[in-house]
Amino acid sequence: MEYTSLAALTGNSIDYAGTFPPAALTPFEALKEAATFRREGKCPWLLGRVSMKIENIKKLDPRALYEAGADGAPWIFTAIGAVAEDSDPEQFERSIEWELRELRHLMDRYTDGSCRMLVTGFETKLPQKLLASRNPDTLFEYIAPVLDGFADLTRAHLDPCFELVLDAKWQTSLLTLAEALGRWCEDDPDVRVVPGIKLRAGGDAVPTTEQLAEVIVACTSRGLRFKATQGLHHAVAVEGGHGFVNVLSALAFAQVLGVEAFGVEAVKKCLDDRAAASFQFGAKALSWSGKQVTVEQIEIARRRHGATFGSCSLKEPEESLLAMIGGKAG
Repeated sequence: MEYTSLAALTGNSIDYAGTFPPAALTPFEALKEAATFRREGKCPWLLGRVSMKIENIKKLDPRALYEAGADGAPWIFTAIGAVAEDSDPEQFERSIEWELRELRHLMDRYTDGSCRMLVTGFETKLPQKLLASRNPDTLFEYIAPVLDGFADLTRAHLDPCFELVLDAKWQTSLLTLAEALGRWCEDDPDVRVVPGIKLRAGGDAVPTTEQLAEVIVACTSRGLRFKATQGLHHAVAVEGGHGFVNVLSALAFAQVLGVEAFGVEAVKKCLDDRAAASFQFGAKALSWSGKQVTVEQIEIARRRHGATFGSCSLKEPEESLLAMIGGKAG
């Protein structure tokens, strides 16, 4: 396949969550599915990491990884933490510390083993008591030592994402979380870790375009990671659902052009566009609505926002992307 703006934008974008409903595969079945997609998929570059609960990742060993279909390339994971939403801030910090120790032991065993395993992403929910304060200073006080712990995990670059619940006060929660995470980034000149915000793009409550746009702008304006999960099986937006090409394109334009030139309204317009032909993927640049970002700019933007989307299916996003581009992956 020729490396074009399509691969630059969508490469390594799927965090495959095959062990979660509705697929609900066993860890071994999910790994076999991922290995088969890498080997036989028409768009194998879509697959970036495998998302699993920490308890499942801990059960893996070189034999299991090899028998699932290892080809010499490292298995890369996003670890899903098990922190309870109703835990208090002190419990939250202790739980994260324990999970980080488990991940450190895991990577010490397998990073340089016969079948390499790397954990480069981590996702968890913040205790609602922290976000309920609506105070960035209070949140920063508790989250800074947690992020320091991630930064000290020297065996790998492990970026944490914290889930944002889109409740009645979601805008205040978003600003509180984004400001606290952004402040930590400013205080960490070595950029050892880049934290991010995660939200659910589907399920029982599909976020509005405005909600999704404001999260995207909050992340790109503060240099934070972005993660979405659920509901992004369509390449382009459809009635009642968002498209992963729309989301990744909006992130690229917002990151490259800046929020003054490509703010919430422009992001909303990009997210709402249901015409596949609006997104023109060239060998050197992506064009949309009279605006353009080069392959090099997309790569720089992705190094900043690190966007991925969780999907319990690999086939559905691939088929939708192929339909969008006329069935030619190149």
